[in-house]
Parts: sequence; C-alpha cells; structure tokens
Amino acid sequence: MAGQGAVLDFDHFVRQAWAEHAEAPLAVARRIDELGFALLGGADDGAALARLITHVYGEHLGQWLAGIERLDRLRAQPAGQAGAELQRSRAALELAAGLRREVGELSLSDQARAWCGAASALAAQGLIEAAMPCFDEALSLAQLGFEAGDPALRTLAVTSNNLACALESRPRLAAAERDAMLAAAGAARQFWALAGGWLEAERAEYRLARVQLRVGNTEQARWHTEECLAICRENGADAYECFFAQEVQALVSAQAGDAAGLRAAVAEAQSCHERLDAGQQAETAAMLAALRQLGEACTR
Repeated sequence: MAGQGAVLDFDHFVRQAWAEHAEAPLAVARRIDELGFALLGGADDGAALARLITHVYGEHLGQWLAGIERLDRLRAQPAGQAGAELQRSRAALELAAGLRREVGELSLSDQARAWCGAASALAAQGLIEAAMPCFDEALSLAQLGFEAGDPALRTLAVTSNNLACALESRPRLAAAERDAMLAAAGAARQFWALAGGWLEAERAEYRLARVQLRVGNTEQARWHTEECLAICRENGADAYECFFAQEVQALVSAQAGDAAGLRAAVAEAQSCHERLDAGQQAETAAMLAALRQLGEACTR
C-alpha cells in the first residue's frame, strides 16, 4: 500500500485501505494485521474495522474463516466492541462459510444485511448458485417492510445490482440463472428507488436494459433504455452517464435491426466520449470501438 512508511491515524488508515483494497486486497489484509488493530482508539473504530475486514476477506479474498478469526480478535479488544456491526459482520461470513443457516438473533434489518453480505461474498467468488438462496432470504425479509432510511434498503440495492451484473457476465445462462438475473436487476431498481437518487435510478434502468437484451426481450430493453435516457435528460447527467445510456441505446437498436437508430446512438456515444476525461476515455475506449464495429457491420 502507498504510504506504508508514514505514521497514520486510524481514519487515515481506513481511507487508504478502502481506496486500495480492490486492486491490492492481500496487501490491505496484511496492513489490517500490521496497523489496523494497533491504531484502534475511537468509539467508532471497531465498527469501521469490522466493515473493512468483512468486505476484504468476504468479497475480495473469499477467506471467510480468516475473516472470522480477525473479527474475533477485534471483539477481544476494548476498542473493538462494535456491537451490532460486529455481530452482523460475523454472521455474514459464517453464512458464506456454511457455518450457520439462520440469523434470528439479529434485528430484521441486520438479518437482511447479513444475508446480503453472504450473498455478495459468495457471488464475488463466482459461487452464484450458493449466493442466490442467501439473496432470496434477504428479499423475503424485505417483504416485511423497512422504514425509510433503514440501511438494509441500500444494502439490498447494492447486492441486487451486484448479483445481476455477475449473472449477466456469465457466457451462458441456464433458465434459472436467467430468471434470477432478471429478478435481481428488478430488485435493484426497486430498492434504489427507496435508498438512492436519480443517478442510482438511471444506472438501475441501464442494468435492466442490459439484462433484458441478454435474454432477447428487445421491447422491454427499449423501454428501460428510454427510461435511462429520460432520467439523464431530466437531471443534466454528465457525459459519462450519457455515454452508457447511448451505448445501451445502440445495442437495443442493433438487436431490433434499426440501422438508423444504431448509427445515431453510436454518433451520440462518440460525442459523449470526446467530452470525457482521460481516465474515463481509457475506461470506455473498448466499448466505443465495439459500438463502431457494430455500426459498420449494420451498414454492410
């Protein structure tokens, strides 16, 4: 990790760990052992470290037992008395590891978040078949209703989106996987309406369009694409968001055999791409190249 030689306070350590964990999870895990526990001090530090441990060991490393060991180490420290956060984090890793099958001792909100945590950890390791029953448990709890602002709503939205993306990326889908993908994308839209703003709603519509395209539902995909574009227009979305909206518009047009619509969408995507910063252009360059090829193929 950057800044390893620097003297850090706990907040600095956590910010740095979250910034670098996706690209270097093993390095972050080592730094948790080397510095994370030593720097504990503030009233909220235990909960913050519990969240970091659960995410790194749960989703990125898939080392659920090692994560549980560190949560137990955290619980043994005075500053690690994180209460519900620690209990929920441990439950999520135990569910993922198959060490328990129910979490009835938790509040309803924490039960849903624990099941979501297990689903996310399993899905991140490619274990979609094991993740979906955990996700279904969380959805069942959501049917009982959560008050506005309950953190379980955002957790449900994020988990739903992640599962839809994981399933969409699979080269082949069985019928049950296809249904699960559609259900997850729909749930993401539902829960982002309760827990997010227009940006999350727009991205959820984009995902819905993508998954409907994946299963050949062109008209459903078109409807969600139009919703995505409308949200962008109504809220003055930047070029980055508009690029993705035009990308899915192009894909819908191609699947529908609409050559004129495809050319128009590719041109709009090109215009958006030119307004992106260098990092965003690098991120989306391959997508734009694929759209151009699609447009060229359609005109032959």
